[in-house]
Amino acid sequence: MEKITQEGNYSTIIVDAKLIKHRFEPAAGYEVKLTGKTSDDKVCDVYLAITQKYIQNGNNSGKQEMALSMETLQFLGLPGNDLSQIKTLINRPMPVFAQTSKSGYLVFYVSKISEEEVDPTIVMRMFQAVQAVQPFQQPLTDNPFA
Repeated sequence: MEKITQEGNYSTIIVDAKLIKHRFEPAAGYEVKLTGKTSDDKVCDVYLAITQKYIQNGNNSGKQEMALSMETLQFLGLPGNDLSQIKTLINRPMPVFAQTSKSGYLVFYVSKISEEEVDPTIVMRMFQAVQAVQPFQQPLTDNPFA
């Protein structure tokens, strides 16, 4: 299977979920590895740290890695905080955001921004209302023959 190679948002389905030793600091703890697959069969891996370390910077600065990872796993549908149930996430949807890191690697995150499908007639009514209140547009020139 081909890997996702570009930044952006992707809708994936989890095809594998497992606990692994932390890739960079095995003594620090573990990671959850979630493999997602898009509808066009491209894959990505999301790694969630299960350590007692605290995040040093960014939007989640000051949060414990493990707490943030468990929050993400619950968002994806993990029952309770039971990591023994990690395989129950297989075949569940996983919205993913891909971003290039400062070191040049494409990193994948679970996107918690939800999408809500709306009725197209509601959007069309809003569009028509905006069009109806637009003021008459004057020509860009004073020449009446332009």
